[in-house]
Amino acid sequence: MATTTSVFSTRYRAKAPGGSNYVKAVIELQYAPTGAISYKWLGNGVRTFYTYDESKLYRLTNITSIASTTLIGRRKRGNG
Repeated sequence: MATTTSVFSTRYRAKAPGGSNYVKAVIELQYAPTGAISYKWLGNGVRTFYTYDESKLYRLTNITSIASTTLIGRRKRGNG
C-alpha cells in the first residue's frame, strides 16, 4: 500500500438538494505519493480507502467504503 504524503482537511460545504442550509460535503482527503486519493471522508459519514500496489506502477487494487449508521428508536423485543 502506498504511503500517504499529504492530507487536505479543508471542509467543503454545499447546499443539500432542495435544502437551504449548507452541509459538509467533504471533510478530509489524503493523497498517495502519486497524487491519487488514498482516503476520502465525506460529510455523510462515508469513509473510503483506496489501496495501490507499488510493485504494479501504483495500480489501484482495492476500494473499501465504510458507511456509518445510526439506529434511532429501537425497541427491545420480548418481555414487554
